[in-house]
Amino acid sequence: MMIRLEGISKLYGVPPQEMRALSGVDLSIDAGEYVAIMGTSGSGKSTLLNILGCLDHPTEGHYLLAERDVSTLDDTALSKVRNEVLGFVFQQFHLLPRLSVIKNVLLPLIYAPEYPSDALEKGTAALSSVGLENKLAAKPGELSGGQQQRVAIARALINEPSILLADEPTGNLDKQSGREILDIFKKLNRDGRTVIMVTHDSEVAKESGRVVVIEDGRIVSDQRGLHARGERS
Repeated sequence: MMIRLEGISKLYGVPPQEMRALSGVDLSIDAGEYVAIMGTSGSGKSTLLNILGCLDHPTEGHYLLAERDVSTLDDTALSKVRNEVLGFVFQQFHLLPRLSVIKNVLLPLIYAPEYPSDALEKGTAALSSVGLENKLAAKPGELSGGQQQRVAIARALINEPSILLADEPTGNLDKQSGREILDIFKKLNRDGRTVIMVTHDSEVAKESGRVVVIEDGRIVSDQRGLHARGERS
């Protein structure tokens, strides 16, 4: 078991105005799974992803990542986990407009304990894996939205994370570009990465091997999809 959440709750604010974003969530995810977390706005899905990504602390419960209880770690230790184990892709691309594509991809390496001597080779390989090996010198503004999201995926891959977390990664894209991004996630999953994707779109969720539905901070459904790892639609 790679991920196990036990009784995870998240509260914001103070009584009596506190808001419960998550309430007693139990969830286990095996290495190599492709899981979609689906829910409407305000359902708690993004809060759940933030906790899975060690971007936020649960108020209650335990989060075991590779059998390590990361819910007890301080911010410095959590930052190390994020840098070594997790890769993030968001709806907004968060690319620095004045930097070239390759420099945007290499940014996470700044936080590595030691800047790798083969950084350029790593960045080129990451861009090649998303079909942008010929765009190293381009600036983000010269790329389409779909291409910018590919750069964001390459950046998420630069530290070779075992888990890729995506928050509405096709939300700002047209249908064709979104399709291409989903195909990249499928390929990454087939290559062995665990993929966890938050979406409100049932068609996007169906691309995964498992769909977890959250409502009012609670998991109300957890079903295997039609496309298990290694299969294509």
